[in-house]
Amino acid sequence: MSQFNLETLPRAPGVYLFRDLNNRILYVGKAISLRDRVSSYFQKTVNLGPKTTALVSKISKIEHINVGSELEALLLEAELIKRFRPPYNISLKDDKQYSYIIVRKQKVESGKPRIKPEIYCVGTARKIEDKGKKTLYFGPFPDGTTVRQVLRRLRHIFKFCDCSQSKLQRYSKLRRPCIFGNIDLCWAPCDEGVSLEDYNSNMRRLIKFLHSGKKDPIIKDLRHQMVRLSKAKRFEEAAHLRDQIDNFEYVTQNFRPAVEFLKNPNLIEDERSEAVKELVELLSLTPSGGDIRIECFDISHLGGQQMVGSMVVFVNGAPVKSEYRRFKIKAVKGINDVAALAEVVTRRFSNDWPRPQVLVVDGGKPQVAAAKAVIASNGLTESIVLIGLAKRLEEIVRSDGTVVRLPKASKSLRLLQSLRDEAHRFANAYRKKLKSDFKI
Repeated sequence: MSQFNLETLPRAPGVYLFRDLNNRILYVGKAISLRDRVSSYFQKTVNLGPKTTALVSKISKIEHINVGSELEALLLEAELIKRFRPPYNISLKDDKQYSYIIVRKQKVESGKPRIKPEIYCVGTARKIEDKGKKTLYFGPFPDGTTVRQVLRRLRHIFKFCDCSQSKLQRYSKLRRPCIFGNIDLCWAPCDEGVSLEDYNSNMRRLIKFLHSGKKDPIIKDLRHQMVRLSKAKRFEEAAHLRDQIDNFEYVTQNFRPAVEFLKNPNLIEDERSEAVKELVELLSLTPSGGDIRIECFDISHLGGQQMVGSMVVFVNGAPVKSEYRRFKIKAVKGINDVAALAEVVTRRFSNDWPRPQVLVVDGGKPQVAAAKAVIASNGLTESIVLIGLAKRLEEIVRSDGTVVRLPKASKSLRLLQSLRDEAHRFANAYRKKLKSDFKI
């Protein structure tokens, strides 16, 4: 039995640190669920191997840092290993060298005689060999798997070229892309129809992101370019940037650079506390027993097919996934999101679940009106604050129909957006599962 109180660890993404009696950091690891991952080191039924067993025998203290996403955990883990060089992060990898993400300038055929402009290509390396103007290094990362995980997420956003010089030249001469270009995971700068200037501009955004981890300036730049392309009637290119923005916002939602967690290991908890406090003041809430329970509802369907609803629960700003609920719409036929929402909220209050202080619906006045009628029919109008979050302008719609527009930097708005995005994700995941099951 472990001497540590592992029950206090959250089932949330983060980074954990093992320290010895001298307070030296022995090992840094990442986890999607901190409690589950750290607990696995202390289960008697698990064969840890000699090196990990030696590590566990020296652990005197366990620390953790909560983060908001798996990507944040990956990059924070890499930054901590880079700073502290824990001995077991080295020995448990059989003394292999750390991995880096590299962005290197390489020459590509331009279609004009003797002109070979340079473009950025992304790769990995085990050591720094050419730290000059033509090669940038990001890391180190604890292992090649971590690097691949980071690049896999970023590739859906930036669609970078990862070719070696020889492969790049081969496809440049053929004037057509490789398989990654064909499946839209590369901008295909080897294709003569692709603007190398636009490609390099895209890659400079990737470099900027890897340097700072800040997405807002990049999204602002992408939106500006999208508008410019639309005005020039280059609609296909504008649509590509729109998809890039959507992917960027999804993959990096609530992203914070690793340095912010190093400055304040309690960053997530502090941000949640501030957001809840701001929301309490905004909505004039009276906390029940000190806790604020917020529920958010969303509807998902595909042209009226596989219509489902979701309910996600946040308590004091933190998701409580064990209390999430999903609903298969039964009474509504065709495309009618408002009626479907009314059905879901009705079914929610037919169950003896804890009552929320705040109920959030994804949508504007029609959705709020539908939920309001259900709440009133259950005699809960006085005890539940109802609001909607209209996505187009990110406005808060109150139950009396008034609209509140909060600053983009508002912590309470970001909390509500996180709720809405989580409800949307949960509903979509259920709809896709039903679609997959139907195919089987």
